Amino acid sequence: MNRKQLREELAFLLNFTEDTADQDFAKARLNKLLDRAYNLEVERAKTMASKAYFKGVSADFTWSASTQTLALPTALEGLTIIDVMDVTGGEPGFALVFAFGNGNSGGEVFWKDKDTMQWTGVGGPGSARTLRAVYEQRATDLQDDEAEPDLVPSQFHWLIVWTAAILGRTTADDQSPRDWKDERKEMRLDYTKYVSKGRPLSNSPRIQSVDPDETGVL
Repeated sequence: MNRKQLREELAFLLNFTEDTADQDFAKARLNKLLDRAYNLEVERAKTMASKAYFKGVSADFTWSASTQTLALPTALEGLTIIDVMDVTGGEPGFALVFAFGNGNSGGEVFWKDKDTMQWTGVGGPGSARTLRAVYEQRATDLQDDEAEPDLVPSQFHWLIVWTAAILGRTTADDQSPRDWKDERKEMRLDYTKYVSKGRPLSNSPRIQSVDPDETGVL
């Protein structure tokens, strides 16, 4: 579902009537609830997800030769960085090794602050490095009525609606029906299971036999 369809379902649950004098206000409120619900469910699912599911890859950026520090591109600020890949020599490249603390031991680079890397050697790299960040995606607000919450598969879009409806009742200092919470609980569990699977499914965590004379999965 796109934002318009999600909002229509949410409005039905909350008994909102959009064809009123405060139509723009009603839409804005419902859109806000959907954005909050989308973010909440994605952040919650991340705690259980496989590393592959929410992984994003940045555009390439350059660490210039003899430059001591490098600020992350603006698009990466505040994101959880999984790896920084050096692809100077081509694909697939290799992950930079980060030192602990202030860079006194191990690693080529360390974090000067949360968004700035610093070279552990003197003066920076000897030649320009082409880098690419692997990061954990996060839910972004749905900007228009055609936008879809792409970090939640379509079969779980009702999870966003249920959560937004419960948030709407809570902000109105009202109790949400028990059935709503039960529906959310079941769909939240299904969504969590989905993002916890391996990608492809053949790469899912499993217990294998340790006996070299045996094959298959226990």
